[in-house]
This record gives sequence, structure tokens and C-alpha cells, in this order.
Amino acid sequence: CVPLLKSIRIRDHIGPGYEPFSVTAEHTDRIYEHFLKMVESRWFLPLHATDTHGSPLPRLIECYINTAFGGEGGMAKDAPDQWVRLQALMAQGLLWHEMQ
Repeated sequence: CVPLLKSIRIRDHIGPGYEPFSVTAEHTDRIYEHFLKMVESRWFLPLHATDTHGSPLPRLIECYINTAFGGEGGMAKDAPDQWVRLQALMAQGLLWHEMQ
């Protein structure tokens, strides 16, 4: 657990064609699912959540994503179910930033 996590930045892109990891379309869907579960785990924190030492855990505020990884050109195309879930989080106030 990262106690003060309020912002996530993912700079490296993933998806079909990323040769160093030989990621297939099947893997891409699973990677987006794991990413979204990570975001949701810090978005849907219980009120007054604490870590094992009793320190408060802040709710996730924002995500910065490389455009090759997420957004309309990435997640929306490669993992539409996860994109819909992410859009619901954004509608609830999650800040989503795409960067080059």
C-alpha cells in the first residue's frame, strides 16, 4: 500500500506492437483491467480509511497517462468495457490527464 497516493503517472505505453514485451491484444485487455482495479481501489476507499499504522489513506485524485496507453486511442479501442468504467469514475470527479 502506498499511503499518500493521490496521483498516478504512467509514462510507458503498452498494447499490441510494443515489441520489448510482445504484448498481444489478449494481454492488453488484462493489463487495462489490472490498471483499472488499481485506480478503483484508491477511488472507492471507505470513509476515514487508514493504513496498518492508523494513518489516513487519501483518495486518488488524478491519473496522468501516456496517450499511447490510454484515452480514446488506447483503452477506448482496445478495452472498451474498462474504458466505460473509467468514464464513470471521471463522471464522479476523477481527473484524467493525457500526456505525450
